[in-house]
Amino acid sequence: MKKTISTIIILFFVLGYMPLTAISQSTILIEELKAQISNKEEEIKKLEEQAAAYKKELESAQSQKNTLKNQISQIEARVKKLQNDISITSVRIESASLKIDELALDISERQNEIDKKKDSIASTMQVLYEYDQASLIEVLLTKTTLSDLMDQIHYLESLQNEIYKNLVAYQELKKEMENRKSETERQRS
Repeated sequence: MKKTISTIIILFFVLGYMPLTAISQSTILIEELKAQISNKEEEIKKLEEQAAAYKKELESAQSQKNTLKNQISQIEARVKKLQNDISITSVRIESASLKIDELALDISERQNEIDKKKDSIASTMQVLYEYDQASLIEVLLTKTTLSDLMDQIHYLESLQNEIYKNLVAYQELKKEMENRKSETERQRS
């Protein structure tokens, strides 16, 4: 019986430390994506400033007489503005793509956390089930002292608390993941 408890405690510690490397790699990727998004947003601002300058050129050229030279100037200004608009749209698409990649990584990370919480809940519930299978008389006879019995009762209470905490965390992670998935789908549209 004591071996079973020791094995379960060791199992909890091992499962608790395994995701640290995967999370740190995901975190690094997310930070890199955030930096790229920031760069793209700065590029958008610069291109929008150029668009405003080209618009002023276009308005200035339109206010001048409609000579052939001015018409060429207007056409060139329109071409520059259209090229700039295309650049802005392209950078916005790239920025949105990076944001979607970031969300996808975050969703994957959350899914891993959810899976680990489910596994933890399942293993804890299995231990509780095994204890529930023993009758009260068996439990009383297997414990040599009242202190051992009280220790087992406290252990079972802590297992129940652990299940409750993991269940609440699982529900929160699942809700957050669903929100992220809907946000990703909205951005893709």
